[in-house]
Amino acid sequence: MKIAVLSGKGGTGKTFISVNLAYVQDNCVYADCDVEEPNGNLFLKSEVSSYKPVNVNIPYIQSSDLCASCRKCTNFCRHNALAYSGGKIVLFENICHFCGACSIVCPENIIQEKLKSIGVIQSGTYGNIKVISGVLNVGEPIPTPVVREINKMCESEENVIFDCAPGSSCSVIESIRKADICIIVAEPTLFGMHDLNKIYSLCKCYNKPIGIVINKSFDVRNYVKVFCKENNIKVMAEIPYSESLARTICKGDIAAKEPKYNKIFKKLLKNADSVLHHSKNQEEE
Repeated sequence: MKIAVLSGKGGTGKTFISVNLAYVQDNCVYADCDVEEPNGNLFLKSEVSSYKPVNVNIPYIQSSDLCASCRKCTNFCRHNALAYSGGKIVLFENICHFCGACSIVCPENIIQEKLKSIGVIQSGTYGNIKVISGVLNVGEPIPTPVVREINKMCESEENVIFDCAPGSSCSVIESIRKADICIIVAEPTLFGMHDLNKIYSLCKCYNKPIGIVINKSFDVRNYVKVFCKENNIKVMAEIPYSESLARTICKGDIAAKEPKYNKIFKKLLKNADSVLHHSKNQEEE
């Protein structure tokens, strides 16, 4: 089962859920898709055994003097990474999305492509867990190609936990493409509820089975429970707010090593499997 763990905002406990879900499985791949700030290795302390560079094809202008001034490239580029100024084509490299269209539409073939390194995939092991972390180079604005490479590396794997970036950006969309089910981590506050609604809408767009984990839960009105009841979403787990648990996390320790939390995460895994099978049965009917 391939599980994507998401949240509408940072700080909800998405990585906390992800690393502990990986820990309670016999054999699993933990894939850190939050490539702008990967931190799963703070908990799954693996020694990196291999590095795989992530390269993209980026355009370069061979000779502006040969430009026919047709502006086909600038008109075609949806992201405005090319402009025509002073009789020359100007490339804004930081907003290029590496689609390669400009080199195809140029009638004079003055736009070519070259390889550019934008990040690296680090791989290692923690016990029986294979740990894969994408790391985007500092200053690079587009993380999606790194996440796409992580997906390729996980294609043949049976059990994968995708620790997605917070929010609903393009890199998150890429992270959930290969997932069988989405687990959304939410805080039981109005602020958390607002962000939960956004990420829930995204998962629905891709027709993914969805379950909710309520983290830092407390005994007051729980807006997330109300939302789940109204939208017929299963609450897979509810983790009470705990200062001792917060201290465990701050130390970079795995909570599921304790029997109390081990039981919670094993039940969460079982609930995810149940929701996935229920969804498949509905599709067959």
